[in-house]
Amino acid sequence: MRTVSLHFAILLALPLMLGACSHPSGLGQLAGMASAKPSLELATGLRIAEATRNGGDNQAAITLYRQIVAAHPTSPLPLLGLGDALYEGRAFDEAIAAYQAALRLDTGNPDAQVGIGRVNLARNLPGEALAAFDRALADAPQHAAALNGRGVALDLMGMPEEARAMYRQVQTLQPGNRGARNNLALSMLLAGDKEQAIPLFRELSAERSAGQERIRQNLALALGMSGRMDAAAEVARMDLSPEAVKENLAYYAMLRSLDRQADGHAAIARAVNASGT
Repeated sequence: MRTVSLHFAILLALPLMLGACSHPSGLGQLAGMASAKPSLELATGLRIAEATRNGGDNQAAITLYRQIVAAHPTSPLPLLGLGDALYEGRAFDEAIAAYQAALRLDTGNPDAQVGIGRVNLARNLPGEALAAFDRALADAPQHAAALNGRGVALDLMGMPEEARAMYRQVQTLQPGNRGARNNLALSMLLAGDKEQAIPLFRELSAERSAGQERIRQNLALALGMSGRMDAAAEVARMDLSPEAVKENLAYYAMLRSLDRQADGHAAIARAVNASGT
């Protein structure tokens, strides 16, 4: 098993939540753009770049997207894919530049605004992220990723009820949306509602889907913060090394101690937000 960093086990979204509010890039956006009629060459290039990124070679994908941007300078699609790949590589300034270039070609593109919002969340700028998600929703009021991202920003700004309304709206639009369900559980955990969060995490962890490692570690976090250290360790061991499990249990205990203090929830939010993306 891999040894991972302590903050990986916390996962309260910036990875958690951000991963959940990611938007389709490149070829994946073609279906949603009725006016877009990319050439076969462009579609093929986007397909290859997206497959490369999904296969884990993000740097190679960035190179491919840059080549496609150069070959198709009037299309926003490769710029969106490039922005996503740069975001995943934590090249935030370059990602913002790619999304802004896409907006210059397509001023009402909500996916570009969602990309900017995700970068701002990763930079711990929830107010700026909220503004970007609102711009996306002004053009596409039912954009699930923008609604989900807006919820994350609101959670990080200390407005859990408003955030949960966003996650529930996503679930109305897309019943079963795992990202919104995970974020709802995380919102409850962040607000101290551990006993409500744990069943939601258990339900998600029982499903067969990508991203189960993240869900299981969120469940371990919730169990640990509720004082069920043996159960937390059992779940954590499914993915983490013994050393990482031990480290995470100690961190859960620290968060649990903070949770008993008057300013516990705010302190936990800061600790979770420090995990980055």
